[in-house]
Amino acid sequence: MWDAGRLAAEILQHGVTVADLPAAYWYLLARECASGVVSNLGDLRQVHVGGEAMSVEGLRLWHQAGLSHVRLLNTYGPTEATVVSSVHECRLSDASE
Repeated sequence: MWDAGRLAAEILQHGVTVADLPAAYWYLLARECASGVVSNLGDLRQVHVGGEAMSVEGLRLWHQAGLSHVRLLNTYGPTEATVVSSVHECRLSDASE
């Protein structure tokens, strides 16, 4: 698993716009952003956080870091990563391959 700085670099390099993170990992990212270690998350516009309860401190850090423009969703489900683990939009052109 990447540290928060590397995660931020990958988000920036690959133009990630939506991320789905476990709460503990999201907290590390929020903490690094608030401390100034990470200063740019590029085009990130939405983050889903789940797997366990989000910390109130993490939410404060997220806003302190100036990330309130990034939509933050706390998610819950009876299982993680088994209901849907990948998505592909099927097109007619897929049938010719």
